[in-house]
Amino acid sequence: MKRFFHIFIPFIAVLSFIACGETEDVGITPRFSDLSDNTTTSIQVSLPRVLNTESTPEGQSFEVYITVTDQDENLISQLNASNFALYYACENGKLVCLERFAFSFIRQRISMALAITMDYSGSMSPDDILHMETAVREFVQLLEPFDEVQIIKFSDDVQVMNDFTSDRTEILDAIDAPFPSGSTAFFQAIYEGLQNLNSHENSSADHLFPIVIAFTDGGDNSSTASLQEVMDLSVIYQVPVYTVGLGGVDHTVMRAIAEYSGARYYFTPTSAGIIQAFQTISSQVSNFYRADFVLTEPGCDQMEVMVDVTYRNALGDHQGSGKKTYVFP
Repeated sequence: MKRFFHIFIPFIAVLSFIACGETEDVGITPRFSDLSDNTTTSIQVSLPRVLNTESTPEGQSFEVYITVTDQDENLISQLNASNFALYYACENGKLVCLERFAFSFIRQRISMALAITMDYSGSMSPDDILHMETAVREFVQLLEPFDEVQIIKFSDDVQVMNDFTSDRTEILDAIDAPFPSGSTAFFQAIYEGLQNLNSHENSSADHLFPIVIAFTDGGDNSSTASLQEVMDLSVIYQVPVYTVGLGGVDHTVMRAIAEYSGARYYFTPTSAGIIQAFQTISSQVSNFYRADFVLTEPGCDQMEVMVDVTYRNALGDHQGSGKKTYVFP
């Protein structure tokens, strides 16, 4: 597989914006700030998805989905285009400022398709399994009626428990179905979820936002798919992989999977915290900023899109950055 360089929907506002310059110029909307906010000490920026929507005479049109939160994973949802600067770089490494892009905040999302991996390896205690299953049940209940879910269970092997469906009874039955204990085919479960989501998105008449939520309590020791293959596939399909780790997981691996795919990693030292992790993910995937731009550079086989965000509150200015690789078909 090719290796890569690392370098819904009503819109509240859509506008053409001149970026990467002085945002306080005459005619430019000032950056949003909230001087009553005295709790935000830093901001985090993620790019869950970059989509090539169409070819035009001017170039290739792209949509960039962006999540901005504070240090406690609370959404910051009142920013405007002046808070953002967008860049891209093709294989030649030249960083290009996107001087114009359309901007919006999506308050009502498109339907989601979620593949949720559940760990039944031997290191999972009965209490761990109970908390995991409870967390997934509660997470499903937080979804919108039109969201579709596929449950993927793994230990030595990986088994898809149900087709993508919005039928809550069918999903809950898949969660409750018994599964044998064994080793940990974590990467393989994610790989299966990515493949299934891509097939489902391509065959669906609806506009879906695909997401993998990958839970485990330990390191992989039973997969044919490698860590790099999982990370690369998440970029090819533009599917964010939100990872949830329990206990003695490899934080470096869990964080790499999530951040490379444009998602986040959540850790809990005890199984009692799994529910909170899934609830946090639910809030993360509910609202996004979106920036649309046209790529005019010819012959770009893959590019990295970068976003810088600036936010001012009572404690001063805070800056955060996110990036996501896009590979042209």
